[in-house]
Amino acid sequence: MKTTAYVLGTLVILIAGIGAALWSRPQALMNASDVRLRNETGLPVSAVRINGVYYGDLGVGATTPYKKYVAYGCSDYQLRIDGVQLESSPMLGVKALGPGEFTCVLSSSPIDDSSEAHSRRHVQLSLEGK
Repeated sequence: MKTTAYVLGTLVILIAGIGAALWSRPQALMNASDVRLRNETGLPVSAVRINGVYYGDLGVGATTPYKKYVAYGCSDYQLRIDGVQLESSPMLGVKALGPGEFTCVLSSSPIDDSSEAHSRRHVQLSLEGK
């Protein structure tokens, strides 16, 4: 009897969770953007995350397919260049982009010309679209 009650309780919770997820999803997608990433760093980049969304590895000059999510610009990134982990500080109070197609353009430059700074790079993200 306890097993039956446990199974039924678990099913009710599971069904309620699925229902809540399906109900809230269309509302979130109404404000979602289609965002892709283009690599203009001149170097391959790996393990790229923009706004917490994983884009993976990206070759020189490559552009990813669009991903649909509620995007807040292209300010927050995590990635690896030349084996060095680089990341931004998250920005607070940024407004959602809203519906439309956007491209985050990733560019990079050495911090200075000295040989010991080869792996130290300045990363910029700019937004194209809408």
